[in-house]
Amino acid sequence: MKRIILQLDHEDNKVADLSIFHTTWIYRVLKCLGFSLFKEIKEEPIKKARFGHVSKLLGASSIFLHVAFAYSVVAIVTHDDVISTKHCIVNILCLSLSTLLWHYIQIKSEKFSHFFAKIRKLSNSLDVSDKREIIATNVIITVAFIHPVVISMAITSAVGRNVEEKYFSFWLLGYQWTSYKFLRSILTFVAMILFFSAKFLVPALCSTVYGAICYKLSKAIRFQSLAVEENIKSERFFAETKVYHFVIRCCEKFEDSAKGMLFLIFFAYSTAIYTGLEMIMGQAKIIPSPAADIDAILTLLSCGVPSISLMLLGSKIPEAMTAAKLRFQYVHRKALVGDNGHVGICPKQLVLLKALGRIKPLSLTAAKMLKIDKSLILTSFGCALTYCILIRQLEKN
Repeated sequence: MKRIILQLDHEDNKVADLSIFHTTWIYRVLKCLGFSLFKEIKEEPIKKARFGHVSKLLGASSIFLHVAFAYSVVAIVTHDDVISTKHCIVNILCLSLSTLLWHYIQIKSEKFSHFFAKIRKLSNSLDVSDKREIIATNVIITVAFIHPVVISMAITSAVGRNVEEKYFSFWLLGYQWTSYKFLRSILTFVAMILFFSAKFLVPALCSTVYGAICYKLSKAIRFQSLAVEENIKSERFFAETKVYHFVIRCCEKFEDSAKGMLFLIFFAYSTAIYTGLEMIMGQAKIIPSPAADIDAILTLLSCGVPSISLMLLGSKIPEAMTAAKLRFQYVHRKALVGDNGHVGICPKQLVLLKALGRIKPLSLTAAKMLKIDKSLILTSFGCALTYCILIRQLEKN
């Protein structure tokens, strides 16, 4: 059965060379993050460019990210009197993970390029996106880009005019850039944008890309499984089966190339959630307190919502494969008993249906350590709740 499916890969049925992301802003996000996109699949290993990673370091997005990271680390290290030492260490770890995530994408660009080369071969019928999906995707990308600005505006509004000099000193690296309070407020606002961009921007964009691909692949699985069933008695059956098998291979390639990236995303979000919980429980020693409250609430929302979305969208692929598997098994049983709607199916088609019904659903993982499904939401919530209870109990003691 496996041999028959593999033989379908060598048939002359061609699939349209069309990227499924050009209808939205996902393609621009991919270019911004430094993903290497190749126009066609190359079976031989892609040769590494000698100075490929170095040249990407000189790009605009790279310079902005590293400048924001350097500024944030300097601000935290030189002003440990504003925030606690523990909160300082966790914040530096969170910033480092965000930068590490960007470098991981550059280092693993070969794997990502192979996956994107495969997904560009999906047929035009699998690239159907309604207007609502396009608008929703573009809105999410816009929110990810303006998110650091929104947090900075919220904290600035919450703090108001009654700001201690220590607060300005933290964001302005201890320098008295100007004697005018209004100009110092503007400089502080810009500094906040740099800090929150270094902390949230890369994980947010990577989450958007990962979630969009999960949604597209799960939709492709459901669409193509229906196409296989509808053409079971026509000449298109073998061609549709070939495309279905190709979609499954795209999912396997996606899991192989993105598992490390997903681990870093969850690690960065978990660290940021830890900082948010610290601020809510008054462990961070941030001046003034309104800034800490707003920062904590927005940090938890900024990390909690994308994390839950990733778990929900990541579970869609195994759910779609399980539904397709059960449907193929049902059709195969109907064909064996000679149901009226399934009479006239040749033995080769029966063998293929049986093979399709035995395909094991693929589960996405984070570095082969965390299985991405809906149950992970409850597990994560339980960990956060346990941490809060332990901190409160230690405070009482």
